[in-house]
Formats: sequence, structure tokens, C-alpha cells
Amino acid sequence: MERVSQHEAAHAWKAVYSGWSIQRLILRADGTGLCLVVGDGTDYATEVDRVVFQLVGLASDLRENSGRVPYCFDTIAGRQKIHGLNRRQIGRHVSFEYAAELAVTFVDLHQEAIRNIGLALHDARELDHFVVALFGRCTR
Repeated sequence: MERVSQHEAAHAWKAVYSGWSIQRLILRADGTGLCLVVGDGTDYATEVDRVVFQLVGLASDLRENSGRVPYCFDTIAGRQKIHGLNRRQIGRHVSFEYAAELAVTFVDLHQEAIRNIGLALHDARELDHFVVALFGRCTR
């Protein structure tokens, strides 16, 4: 459950950092999690942020677990978002490698916020937008 709480915390912090609202952030009893967000915008930067949002959970997993991640489907969803973005041709071409690099950089820069949110989520099993924002900003 610790891995999943950190994974979902990365999604949640990226959402708050991007100015989106968290509709639901939970850890389920079966060991899975969900971060459902609402955010407006269809411009290129927002669309790239959506791709990065999809990949930050995986980037957090890889950072904390020596490159081994069981049961993560975020790469598939990330690739679908990249494909859709590139098909629309609203900005420069986005590769999976570029998006993954942005996700890894985000996780590296915000690891303390992600850790704080993950610990709170692990204990509470469900957090709202305001709690995520509070714990994310409690950094040194």
C-alpha cells in the first residue's frame, strides 16, 4: 500500500501544482488507487501537462523501487494521450521519452511534497483537494 500511496500522491501533487481540482483521491482495500481530477484547457501546454500527470505516478514508482513496478497501466494511457496530442498537431511533436523526462524531473523536484501526501494518504486512505494542497506545501 505504501507504493500505491506514493504513486497516487505523485498524480495528486501534479494535479494541484497544475491548478486542477482533485475530485477523488483514494487507496482501495484491494491495493489499488485512484486520483480523479478536473482541469480545464485544451492548449498545447495543458495537454502536455496531462500526459505528464499520467506518467508521474510511474516515475515516482521507479524512483522509489529500483526500476521494478508491478501492475501499472499508466504507460498505456500516457502513450494514448501522446498519440492523441500528436494527431491533433497543436504544437511540436511529443515523444514518450520527452514526456517521461518531464515526469521524472517533476518527481525529482517535488519528492518531499509527494512523500508528505503519500504518508497522509497511506494513513487516511482518502484525501480531498485541500488536504493534498496543505500536505504538498509542508516542505522545508
